[in-house]
Amino acid sequence: MSTHPDVGAIDVSEADCCASQDCIDAPAKLSLACDQPNALGLLVAGQAMRVSANLLDQPGGPSSSCAIEGGRSQVAFRFQVDAPSRLDFEIVHAAELDLVMELREHRCDEAAGALFCTDAEDQVYFAEAGKDYFLIVESRDGQSPGPFELRVSARGALCAPAGQWSCEATSRVQCFGGQEQRSFQCATSCTGDSCAGDSCENAIEVTSSTSFSGQSAAYTSAFDFSDKPGCTSSGISGLTTLGQDLVFFLPGLLAGQKLFVDALTNDTNDNLIAVLDTCSAQAGCVAAASIGNQLRWQVERGGDYYVIIDKTTSTARDFHYRIEIDP
Repeated sequence: MSTHPDVGAIDVSEADCCASQDCIDAPAKLSLACDQPNALGLLVAGQAMRVSANLLDQPGGPSSSCAIEGGRSQVAFRFQVDAPSRLDFEIVHAAELDLVMELREHRCDEAAGALFCTDAEDQVYFAEAGKDYFLIVESRDGQSPGPFELRVSARGALCAPAGQWSCEATSRVQCFGGQEQRSFQCATSCTGDSCAGDSCENAIEVTSSTSFSGQSAAYTSAFDFSDKPGCTSSGISGLTTLGQDLVFFLPGLLAGQKLFVDALTNDTNDNLIAVLDTCSAQAGCVAAASIGNQLRWQVERGGDYYVIIDKTTSTARDFHYRIEIDP
C-alpha cells in the first residue's frame, strides 16, 4: 500500500484535510471491528470527517477480499449519506504499515459482494442515500498493525445513480461518474431510457427513402451475426458483430421492389447490413452485406422486413445511414 513518507503516530489536530471544507472530528473512542462498528453518522455534502485509530490489539472479522490474511487487526466504520454523493476516502499512516480498506453495504460482517477493496491510500465511491455503509480498515498481511488516520469527504452528486441512462429530447443521456451527464444523439427519438431503433421492440419504421444520423454511443448491442446463416455478402455464416446496432422496420414491401441501404457515405464505421423477415437475435438473414457498407437487394417475396445495421466493434463515432425504397 502506498503511504505518505515520515508519518508517525497521527495527531488529528494537525491534519489539514478540511482546509477548504466544513469539517467535523469523529468521536475519538473506537469500538471493536464489526461487532460494534464506529458510527460516523450521516455524511452531508460539503462535509469532511477525520478520525484517528490504531489497529494494534484490535480483533478482526470477515477477511477483506484484498487482504492476504484476514480475521484480525480490523477497525470498522458505519455511515450513511443524506443524498447521492461522491465520497473520497483517504488513509494516512506510517510508511511501514500495509493497510487495505474495503467498503461493504447493508451488513458489516459480510465480506461477499464488497463494493470495493483496495490497498491504495485513496479511493472514490458514489454512495446512495438511505443505505448503511461499512468501511473496514485492515492490516493487509495481518502482521503490521499500527495507527492511521481515516479522512472522508462528501460532495453532492450531479446525477445518480452513476451509470444510469435517461432520455432528454432526442438524446440518450448517461450519468457518468455521478459528476457529469453525457448526452448522445439518437437517430430519431428517445423514450424512457433508450433510443428508437435500439431493439426489435422499438424499431424505427421506414416507409419511404430516409436518412438517419446520430451517435453510436447512444445505442446498445442486441445482435451478433456470427454463425447466423446467410449473414455475409457471400451468403455463408455471418461475421462477429459485437458493436452497437440499429433496427429498422420496413412494413409491406412488395415483390420486385428494390432496397438500397447506404452505411458508407459520410460514415467511418465498419458495418454489417442484414435483412431479416423476423426480428430476432437468433434469426438468419434473408440478405446481407458484410463488405463495402452498402446493400442492394430486390424483394423476392412481399411482406414485412427488418434491416439491422450492426457495427463489427463498439464505437463512439457518429453514424450516417440512408435507406432507399424504390416504388
